[in-house]
Amino acid sequence: MNFHAGILLLCVAVVAAMNPKTTLTGDIHNAGSQPVHRRATARALRSLCGTDVAFEVSIQSDTSLTQNEVLKFDAVKLNIGGAYNQQSGIFTAPVTGTYLFWAHVMVNEDTYMSVFIRGQSKVLATGYCVNKHSVASTTTAALLNKGDQVWVTKDAGTAATAIRGNGYSNYGGTLLKQH
Repeated sequence: MNFHAGILLLCVAVVAAMNPKTTLTGDIHNAGSQPVHRRATARALRSLCGTDVAFEVSIQSDTSLTQNEVLKFDAVKLNIGGAYNQQSGIFTAPVTGTYLFWAHVMVNEDTYMSVFIRGQSKVLATGYCVNKHSVASTTTAALLNKGDQVWVTKDAGTAATAIRGNGYSNYGGTLLKQH
């Protein structure tokens, strides 16, 4: 299963969990063993999940990160809805809704690092790592209002931490349900 199919399945599971009466009918299920048409499936999932908002970004060149600095991911793999700003490293919610975010940040030196997914004035999720080439990893769901901003930063110490590029460090998010 590829990344996008996994996100779509996660979206369906979250929507179903939020509304137990939700059933997948019409375009997704069919009577018989015929394969489901991809466009029909995507259309049905969009109707369940709401507006298309999703991004996946990574770091291509090794970089450094200081405390409370926004980590800027320079390689945009996906930016549906245009809500991730590559120059600032900040995601801005285009609609009010429930979002899913994840971050995986690899250190490139023997040090410890806490990585945060931050939104407005609060920490939404924390990941921690220690040792060279270990990964601070975190995933979270958050209720955001239209215009709320989310970004990745580090805590602990004022010294710069070497961050591994070459796609080893990545960040992403998707709208699960519009409210």
